[in-house]
Amino acid sequence: MRLLAVELRRFVSRRLVQVLFALSVAAILVSAVITAVTSDPPDQFRLEALGSIYEGVSLIVAILGWVLGASMIGAEWHAGAISTFLTWEPRRVRASVTRASAAVLGVVLLAIALQAMLGGALAVVAAVRGTTEGTDGEIVRSAAGTALRSALLAGFAAAVAFAIASVARNTAAALAIVFVWVAVIEGLVRGLRPGWAPWLIGDNGIVFLTGSGGIDRTMAGAGLLLSAYAVGLVAIACGVFARRDVS
Repeated sequence: MRLLAVELRRFVSRRLVQVLFALSVAAILVSAVITAVTSDPPDQFRLEALGSIYEGVSLIVAILGWVLGASMIGAEWHAGAISTFLTWEPRRVRASVTRASAAVLGVVLLAIALQAMLGGALAVVAAVRGTTEGTDGEIVRSAAGTALRSALLAGFAAAVAFAIASVARNTAAALAIVFVWVAVIEGLVRGLRPGWAPWLIGDNGIVFLTGSGGIDRTMAGAGLLLSAYAVGLVAIACGVFARRDVS
């Protein structure tokens, strides 16, 4: 737990995290202002649409996790800081698992915080320039659930990117591999082998986020499958890291 706390502090202090957080906050403020300016009857902004908005920004949140997860270890390899880190914590599996956990937890907490800010800003817009009519407890719980699942998907993206960057020793390689897999390979699989769709990351991500999709799997089942993929990839990365030369 002490090592995890140290890694979380390092995560928060990283310049990339701080820059992306600042840019995200600025984007939230700009979006709120634009929404307020364009909210006029009969097209007033309705707060009950918050759940759909969270679904819409989920891809951006996942990309944020993807970039931060890859850079968490890729930057260490690029800077040559891995050997220095191992002089402080020589147990490689322990060090790798803790760093991966810090990346995932840091991304999930960051995603939750940013979505909470977005929800708060839009709630102010709805109260001042839009309408909160129809926004009952069920709508709020549904939107909160969507935001939480979006944050967990960002954590999944961070874990996958971390694992690939750890093996490839490069942030850019991890970003490229994940992009090619999701955007190209999975698209080809859907076209050539439709029966394999229930095992694809993209399809299960949609089901986990929205509860519906083109595959026969429950939201919980999709979440468990994605978790298994993430754990498996991190385990492989830890195994490789435990046996490789870091000099």
